[in-house]
Amino acid sequence: MTYQERVLDAAGNVIEIRERNEQPPPPPRVPEQVTETQFMRAAVKVGIVTADEAKAYLARGVIPSFVETAVAQIPANVRTDAELKIIGSDTFHRTDPVFAMLIAGGAATSEQVDDLFRLAATLD
Repeated sequence: MTYQERVLDAAGNVIEIRERNEQPPPPPRVPEQVTETQFMRAAVKVGIVTADEAKAYLARGVIPSFVETAVAQIPANVRTDAELKIIGSDTFHRTDPVFAMLIAGGAATSEQVDDLFRLAATLD
């Protein structure tokens, strides 16, 4: 089986594509949790939040616009709880229902969230 391996730079940009003739390696394990700082740094690196949005979130709990858009799609009876969890968390857990709600709200796909967690875990 042939597949393409993408080589990424530190910012997550594809810098090389290699053709491989064997089974692709399994993706790295998705970490169960990352810190809010790791998560925001990864989100800036992949371009889903700006540096200013990440700083505002980390300093004052201002929810980034892409999350606000998704949160607006969440039913009103659980929206405030989701917002408070997002603002009040110093650690993000991949299995937290908030991520399922953000995915359902169109903020990202499940694979994108997994990749974001993987990248975040590499940042100290």
